Amino acid sequence: MDKRKKKKSYASDDSFSDILQNNERNNSLTSVEGNVVTPSQNSSPNSTKPEPQRRQKRKKNSNSREVESECPINSIISEVLASGPLPLSTKLRPSGKTADWDEFLSVGYNLHFIPPVTYFKNAPLAEIWEELAVVGKRIEVPNPFVRCSRPVNWIATIRHFAGYKALIEFECFGVLPRHAAWMSFCSDVPKHIGYSDKTHILLHPPHSVRAEIPNFIDKVRETVQGCNTVDETHGAYIALHLQKSQRYPLLSMLEVMDRDQASRMRVATVTGIIGNRIHVTYVIEPRKNDVGYWFDVNSEYIHPIGFSQTIGHEIYGVPSNAKFTPLSPSYFPQFPPELVIYRGQVLEARHPLRPYQICGASVLRVLKYGYFVVEFRTTAKELERPISFTFHATSPYVLPCGFCEKNKISLVPPFGEDKESFRWKPYLEKYKLNPVPLNLIPERPTHLFKTGMKFEACGIIDPTYLGPVTVRKVREHLLYLSFDGWPRNAYGESDTEIWAHAESSGIYPIGFAEMVGHNFQGRVEANSSHSVEEQLHSVAGSPTNSYCSNLVS
Repeated sequence: MDKRKKKKSYASDDSFSDILQNNERNNSLTSVEGNVVTPSQNSSPNSTKPEPQRRQKRKKNSNSREVESECPINSIISEVLASGPLPLSTKLRPSGKTADWDEFLSVGYNLHFIPPVTYFKNAPLAEIWEELAVVGKRIEVPNPFVRCSRPVNWIATIRHFAGYKALIEFECFGVLPRHAAWMSFCSDVPKHIGYSDKTHILLHPPHSVRAEIPNFIDKVRETVQGCNTVDETHGAYIALHLQKSQRYPLLSMLEVMDRDQASRMRVATVTGIIGNRIHVTYVIEPRKNDVGYWFDVNSEYIHPIGFSQTIGHEIYGVPSNAKFTPLSPSYFPQFPPELVIYRGQVLEARHPLRPYQICGASVLRVLKYGYFVVEFRTTAKELERPISFTFHATSPYVLPCGFCEKNKISLVPPFGEDKESFRWKPYLEKYKLNPVPLNLIPERPTHLFKTGMKFEACGIIDPTYLGPVTVRKVREHLLYLSFDGWPRNAYGESDTEIWAHAESSGIYPIGFAEMVGHNFQGRVEANSSHSVEEQLHSVAGSPTNSYCSNLVS
């Protein structure tokens, strides 16, 4: 019988100290990124060194609050709610290595403006998020407090979720200071309790903990006994779920909206896949130096081959005698049979090239299965060469006449009409026109988005762009979004702003780009257009707000 002792993952012997380098920081917060965990950098872009005298100064000042004696997220939120914004410099995950949400999450009250994953009906994992993301779960993650020639893990507890990101607190067994970090929950970083033991990875606490509790192994066993943890296949399960969301395999052919003429379709091929987004490239007469475009798999701009011929639509570059297999009627959205659409009817619709505007438009051509072509004539240029676009009757971007007036939105009227005095009733009577009876469309589901909330979204004119946005207005099912980091005029307006449906497939919880490996563009801005009191009031009653109240108590 082999009496050799099994190799343990717990590092309690003194010899282990010889191969560890003390890498603790004065800042109690660290960064957990990708497949590794790295110590946080100073939040200042021009500073990479920690502040060695910072803790000593705090101890000498008897009137200063010992921030490091509390859980960082508790400290931030309780102080902000009590006294307003604080000049915080090195707080939640200021790694300096990623340009996504680090700085924004470093201010406690900003957590009020991060909607949970369940708000996004078409986001990956939204339907299983509540059972997947459970506060209080204990996990094993790479230990950022030591440097070693071999992997070293430690135990952490999930304290909060902000989109796909999780706030974790490293186990310190009551030893101060306490340490917390933001990490991508939907990754292969978080491991189940017992992972280190099975894989013979060292499990070691921060040095401050070991100094106070030399025999920490008993504390570990006591802490993890019967605890709730992530599944052993956590990372693989998320990857499989993302893979199932794909409907178009790599190199498959499909029909995509023509970027040169939005009213028609073109044949394209799938040339890349990231998460639930696909990269497509035109097949017939592609643009010179065309780099292709990214779309969500549920985008209304992409369809299977045969879509155009089935609805009687124009498809560029395909011979008229070419025949594709017609799509099944079950593929198309259902709409009320009493909704009759014909040429010449008028409506309000989001402009396809200026998605920050809602304009007066008219029906140019009626297709099959509820689709029709809309014509925009709102400028002198469009009067000579109208802009046309194809919508379905159930599209959230076709609106009944009077929608803008009802919701206090500035409507862009047909060319020649005064923008300030325009009203549909006299206009219809003057030109003997009829509106599209879109009031027959069933009422759209309610949503929980509010002004000031932030998340990630892709561009409409440039769907390759994916970056942070802020909700500026909420008008029934529509959200007026501005892309952070882009210049605006004196009125706070920008050409990069868009009207988006609350259930759009182009909006995502924060952390989406990091989760799927998509390039994150832009820079997250603070909600400086509103006071703290206005911002908190605008999201009162949200799940995130309730969580913050629980932390303070």
